[in-house]
Amino acid sequence: MRFSKGLMAGTSAIWMALLLFGPSCVGQPNEMLVEFSVKPKSCLIKDPQHPCTEKISFFWQTPDNTPVCVRTKLKEVLFCQSADSKSRRDFAFKVTSSTQFELIHSLTKEVLAKAQLMVVTEPETNRHSRYRHPWSIF
Repeated sequence: MRFSKGLMAGTSAIWMALLLFGPSCVGQPNEMLVEFSVKPKSCLIKDPQHPCTEKISFFWQTPDNTPVCVRTKLKEVLFCQSADSKSRRDFAFKVTSSTQFELIHSLTKEVLAKAQLMVVTEPETNRHSRYRHPWSIF
């Protein structure tokens, strides 16, 4: 099968854009993407029975003044915000396992973006190890 030089050049430019910028930049170049993040991104707990109580900060930016809500993956709405293109909100939340949050359009309920808070359980360590490593000097 033969291709003309123009077709090959156009195809390679699309592949190069996909490799460099990911699939989100190809298609509609003037469309701004929705940004959504959660801080902190992780929480360390010592006991799985005790929840991690953190003040979680949600940051988002939408292409226009979109009214949004933040909810958990289990569809529990945490809060809604009026039409602001860029915003931040702090929320006290107790979690015992990793939780995914979704930024949704408050009217259409369409998921605009997702972010995750990882909960890590601190492993139990045996403080009195009978075996001493040969490289240990203490």
